[in-house]
Amino acid sequence: MFKKLVANLPFNPSLINQVGFYSDRLRQEKGVRRMSFVFMALAMAVQSLAVISPPEKSLAYSNNHIMNGIQTKTDIVLHFLNPSSDITDIFKRFNLTIDDVSNLTEEPNDTVSSNSGQDWRTIGRNSLYGYSDIADQYKANQVPIQYRGQSTSSAADDSYVYARQLRAWGVKSYDAWRGTSAAT
Repeated sequence: MFKKLVANLPFNPSLINQVGFYSDRLRQEKGVRRMSFVFMALAMAVQSLAVISPPEKSLAYSNNHIMNGIQTKTDIVLHFLNPSSDITDIFKRFNLTIDDVSNLTEEPNDTVSSNSGQDWRTIGRNSLYGYSDIADQYKANQVPIQYRGQSTSSAADDSYVYARQLRAWGVKSYDAWRGTSAAT
């Protein structure tokens, strides 16, 4: 099209610089159009992969969780071996050892449901009294479990976790590990 436009112009030698300038400009725009097409194709490919690929488990963080970001048995073992963590004390309180954890399958091997009729319990760091959307019947039913400071006279080093019914969090199914404890 550029050639047709130039062919229809009257010949004027003083306009040759402007014609050259616009010719270079059109070549650059042609390259930009081609590159934009390539980038649009890449964006479509990335969006397609995002839609097709399955979502990963969330590594959500909560102060209530005993351990955050657990996806595999290895994650639990790493938390257990962390010297700055209190996970070892909590596990000891429930008669769990590193060997018990090591004997678990790598991925969760069971599903528990809060409406299954069984009285499943969940353990958390925070009391349910801190949650306004939890029914009072569950708040009254929680049990504080002391895992640090049992043998000291001071209450300053006491640490607790709270066992409460899984139903307190609503009717849901959860992936879980089912294993055995050598102590029990």
